[in-house]
Amino acid sequence: AIFDNASDGIMIVDRQGFIVAFNRAMEVISGWKAGEAIGLSCREVCPMHDEQGLSFCDVVSPIKQPIDPNQPGPYVESGITTKDGRQRDVGVSYSFLASPEGERYGVAIMRDISKTKELERVKSQFISTVSHELRTPLASVKASIGLLLTSMPETTPEPLMRLLQNIDRSGRRLESLVSDLLDLTRLQSGRVMLRPRHLDLREVANAAAATIRPLAEEKSQRLELQLPADPCSA
Repeated sequence: AIFDNASDGIMIVDRQGFIVAFNRAMEVISGWKAGEAIGLSCREVCPMHDEQGLSFCDVVSPIKQPIDPNQPGPYVESGITTKDGRQRDVGVSYSFLASPEGERYGVAIMRDISKTKELERVKSQFISTVSHELRTPLASVKASIGLLLTSMPETTPEPLMRLLQNIDRSGRRLESLVSDLLDLTRLQSGRVMLRPRHLDLREVANAAAATIRPLAEEKSQRLELQLPADPCSA
């Protein structure tokens, strides 16, 4: 009763990859009836592949790749083609069973995550669109501030120059945040390769202090930094 009425799809396959059990939730996800699926190959009923194009039924299943029983079973997200040709996004957890006679069975617990994946795609598209839209006014702001800074006479009061420099610094910071948002969407889609580099934390501290120093001065507060003489890399 627990097997048949579980909310997640459950499929059990034997060592040869043939289905020996198939619950009702699995029928809904795959489009196959249990009477049709039992006895068929896992590859025929659940044509799923990982990012390298390898069939889950052939490679990822614990029957083919033994796992440590003391560790959580592997979890994979992929697409599956139902019997009537529709595409679903599913998350699959794998484990195994061993009969008293020593026969090994693979257990796949499958959940339909199509709605979750669609929401993730919509969110990524929204972030990407907003980020691109913000870049145009930011470029205009940066160009305007840059022109002001280069055209200001030498007699410009220091507080005014400091204010313009702070606006310029904040604009560059905002542009960096927009770029980070775009990189986030690329990371989620696997289109970004990270290249770590050394960063002097003194530069970060000075930039942060310069940004908030005008706020401190408005309240008659003094901000001082005590930084090491040598570079402080991270």
